[in-house]
Amino acid sequence: MFKKIYCPICKKLKVKTFLKGNMNNNYNNKIDVRCTSMSNNLKPTLYKCKNCYIVFSQFVNKKFENLYKDVVDKEYLKQIRIKKKSFENFLDTIKLYINKDKDVLEIGSYYGVLGSLIKNKVKSYTGIEYSKSASKYAIKKFDLKIKSHFNQLRNKKYDLIILCDVIEHVDNPLEVLKQIKSVLKKNGVIIMTTMDIESFYAKILGINYPWIMPMHKFYFSFSSLKFILKKEKLKIDTYYHEKKITSLGYLLKKISIILFGRLFNKINFDNKYLNQIDLKINFFDLKIFIIK
Repeated sequence: MFKKIYCPICKKLKVKTFLKGNMNNNYNNKIDVRCTSMSNNLKPTLYKCKNCYIVFSQFVNKKFENLYKDVVDKEYLKQIRIKKKSFENFLDTIKLYINKDKDVLEIGSYYGVLGSLIKNKVKSYTGIEYSKSASKYAIKKFDLKIKSHFNQLRNKKYDLIILCDVIEHVDNPLEVLKQIKSVLKKNGVIIMTTMDIESFYAKILGINYPWIMPMHKFYFSFSSLKFILKKEKLKIDTYYHEKKITSLGYLLKKISIILFGRLFNKINFDNKYLNQIDLKINFFDLKIFIIK
């Protein structure tokens, strides 16, 4: 029997299949929610709402919160050097919004790499992170102030709120935006990075687009992002193309899994020579949105 699918954002019954994946709805294996997940060969089916234009995964109603709490991302720790370079590049792009007068909140602070680069450039820095392992590392390694939930902020408000590759993971983007708005100062700024599912690169690759992964629940375009922002009386002020920096070894590992699955996992791409070769990548699909 055909099950009706409602849009999780606008609740309209105007949903169509956007891209057909290779996973069924009874997939019972534990979904890998690590930042460095190697699940790129597992593709959920994506649906698109004709009313609000949001694209969402077949797993949109699955709760991942407990999975995030237990995340231990050893691969990320191997990539700390390159992650730092990538975030330095990101900070150079948004430097106009960083100064010593700003109270900054980062949602999804993970292992604290961005926080470690920001904290001495601003008035105060606070991170929110579910992962107990990542929070512990960030606090011990970088001496950062990390909370596990919004309700621990105690009515403090912030000049700048940053979400790097976070909004696609959340259970309810509208609820997250409402929480953000509640702790954003008047004339405050939100900086959000995410992929553009309507970009040329995403359209060319279709279901093989690397950012289509089981842990990503929502996939945004300019139209769908504008729709949800409007609900909280927010809008896109400007945007930049995000340039990611990665190592050749990590990139080869990702490509091998996308093309050949776990068959190529036995090939060692972690040797020190491959991981010392840095690559700057820009397919114009990853965006840095400045939101006010």
